[in-house]
Amino acid sequence: AQNAACGRWREARGARVETGDSPGKSDRGVVWAEAGRRLEQPRESVAGIALRCGYGDPTAMARAFGAEYGITPRQARQLAK
Repeated sequence: AQNAACGRWREARGARVETGDSPGKSDRGVVWAEAGRRLEQPRESVAGIALRCGYGDPTAMARAFGAEYGITPRQARQLAK
């Protein structure tokens, strides 16, 4: 178990050196890019986008999105029009 943890730490450290971001932050960037593309499509609900982006609850995605960008997903959708 200790070797596995050490391996994950080294992987995270390597990712940080390579990209400047932690793996978690990098993953969130990919999720937000996908959410942004989907928000530009009015036929998909915000709840559906939340589920496709790995959130079990649309409210959780809205809170995380708001913390990241300072607006709600619905506001982002309006701005994309």
